[in-house]
Amino acid sequence: MLAFAIAAIAGPPSGVIVDSKDLAKGARLVVRYLDGDKFLDDEESMESVRAVLNYLKGFGDCNVITEASTQASCPFLLPKENDANQLVRVVDKYIANHPEKLNDPPGIIVWNAFVQAFPNKDFKQPDIKP
Repeated sequence: MLAFAIAAIAGPPSGVIVDSKDLAKGARLVVRYLDGDKFLDDEESMESVRAVLNYLKGFGDCNVITEASTQASCPFLLPKENDANQLVRVVDKYIANHPEKLNDPPGIIVWNAFVQAFPNKDFKQPDIKP
């Protein structure tokens, strides 16, 4: 119980995507680094980079597991030869093109970025009845 109280007082953990601003910050740092700005020498920047790379890796893994276990299609198809850097660039570009979406949850931003960048032409919206 004491650990929970201390964690609540301390605020959100570092190196975790809590909101879309964290996602945007981490994605921007990764892209800057990939483009030659080798500035990542402070702990906060490194934690942001790790957080966004882990978040996108987990997002992609969940997509693969869901498709495999349910045989359902997804509105996006990640390229088989994708890497984390490509996915970060897609998300960073989406955020840059849609700054009004920064109030959306980070998962929605990643979902929309992937749908826009990697549309599944064979996807059919399921017919869900109430």
